[in-house]
Amino acid sequence: MLRGLEESTPFFRSAIGLVRRCIGNAAPSFLTTQLSLVVLAAYMHSRAYRDPGKVPEADAEAVRDWLVLVNLHGYCSANPSGRLQKDIETVKGSCDPFPFDDLLSNIKDIRGGATIKTAPHIMRRPRSRSVKADWTTLPLPSLHNSLPER
Repeated sequence: MLRGLEESTPFFRSAIGLVRRCIGNAAPSFLTTQLSLVVLAAYMHSRAYRDPGKVPEADAEAVRDWLVLVNLHGYCSANPSGRLQKDIETVKGSCDPFPFDDLLSNIKDIRGGATIKTAPHIMRRPRSRSVKADWTTLPLPSLHNSLPER
């Protein structure tokens, strides 16, 4: 067990780095659940990405969209163990790129209509734009007024 923990630690750090890359430096503190990091760590491990900068831009955009969905809709908040295991199996069983569509299907199985809005709809920006922007500076209709002034 200790060996597994030692092997997974770098990938958890990489997952945190990927979250920062996708959403901004303050992002880890805004996650409603840290469980989404487990799925990202499994993704990073299955692709041998120790450096979040090595994740392709399209995958980083898909990760951003997935993070917004699972954290804003509370996907992992109630009875998460089965969902978490299914998402980890989905990530490990897929090949490149990040399996957004398969993970979205997992969410639909549980939450139904909660998947209608994706990050580009929420952020009101085209998906092709760089993921390097700090999401706390973007005009999010439901969150913008509750964010602290910069």
